[in-house]
Amino acid sequence: MNKVIKDDHGWKLKINDESSTKDLFNHIFQNREFTETNVALYNLPKLKFLLDRWYQKLPSVRPYYAVKSNPDPEIISKLASLGAGFDCASRKELELAAQHASINFEADIICAQTFKSPAELRAISSLGVKYTTFDCVEELQKIANFGLRDLKLVLRIAGGDEEANAQYNKRFGVLKSEYRTVLECAVQLGLSIVGVSFYVGHSVKNTNAYYKAIQKASDVWKIAEEYGFDMKLLDVGGGFVEKYFEDAANDINHGIEEFFGGKNITVIAEPGKYFSASVVSSCFTVVGKRTRVFDGVMKIDYVISDGINGTFCHLPLAEDNEAIPIYLGSLEDPPKYNSAFYGPTCDGDDKITECEFPVVEIGDKIAFDTMGGYTASLATDFNGIQMATHTKLYITEESCSIE
Repeated sequence: MNKVIKDDHGWKLKINDESSTKDLFNHIFQNREFTETNVALYNLPKLKFLLDRWYQKLPSVRPYYAVKSNPDPEIISKLASLGAGFDCASRKELELAAQHASINFEADIICAQTFKSPAELRAISSLGVKYTTFDCVEELQKIANFGLRDLKLVLRIAGGDEEANAQYNKRFGVLKSEYRTVLECAVQLGLSIVGVSFYVGHSVKNTNAYYKAIQKASDVWKIAEEYGFDMKLLDVGGGFVEKYFEDAANDINHGIEEFFGGKNITVIAEPGKYFSASVVSSCFTVVGKRTRVFDGVMKIDYVISDGINGTFCHLPLAEDNEAIPIYLGSLEDPPKYNSAFYGPTCDGDDKITECEFPVVEIGDKIAFDTMGGYTASLATDFNGIQMATHTKLYITEESCSIE
């Protein structure tokens, strides 16, 4: 099998399997001219590596990819071919999944959106989605009013990591004091609750939060069984990042064994950034430069063709809240200077990072790794600047001969 880079229009370029991000982008620019200023490179074969690693550490947990983290059709197609499920939280995400014939909507999809619009409920019904989450009596009443009594409902409980980069407990999740009220409502409406879910937070570092949330899930699980519900599904949510993944897996496995050991249940998760973040590297153009001297020390400010209102909008949610630029120049060990990188907008807070970096010029390219998670899906064209628009290239494996 050859590894190649290709686009959606038939262009292909053979690559070395061990190439670095710098080598890949330089190889691309030597063989193709771009009128666009931003290029995103998707490493699709890495998805198999990440999925294999997932099952090595979490053999009993099936991942349902959170489409919202990066809805790129090629990511969805590749993960579908590898047997992953999908967490779709809107009608558009459901429609994206519907484009892939290998996806079974009853078994491979969970609509993990606790508040669904009428349009989303109609999409769930027409596509045959069976699993969806909820966290209040009003949502149960809405589902009943739509006549969707064949849905397999998953009760989302509050349970999070206070150190996570984003908190969700104030908005989502049934509180302990509400468990019985919600369960009684489901009984009265003739609805079927089959499982429990939680979401401990975004980019979770305190992975013991998974263990604690599984314990809470076990508590409400037992109460639900008292009400006659046939509980089968435990959804441990998302928040996974590569750096802390093994710790998270250990805590999840420990929690499942301690609180659900011996039970015949299905366990799923909703990883997003775990799959999408590291498979994308992006390249941007230097569009502005300013050199200043403070107390005899030179500092260089660079403006590049994307920023925090564009695909760097993920930085507040990033694993270490930083972006590390990659030098693409030809010098092997160039001197480095105090440098700051800014986006192209008039936003005074549009600062990407500050670091020691070699001198580059206007028109040069700068690359960044880990640009796939909550980047394109959150980007805007603020100030009328097309930051959300990238030329997409894909690394794939092909058996044909490529010159």
